[in-house]
Amino acid sequence: MTEFVPASRLYHVGSRTPIAHPAEQATDEQVRQSLENQGETA
Repeated sequence: MTEFVPASRLYHVGSRTPIAHPAEQATDEQVRQSLENQGETA
């Protein structure tokens, strides 16, 4: 069952920036790997 997510959790009105749905946000491990991989390609 999916949880209802209000629009205010998906979109920051003040900056007009979309916010990733909680189910689609990267885990801490994914962020760490991405940052490590970015350093290898730079």
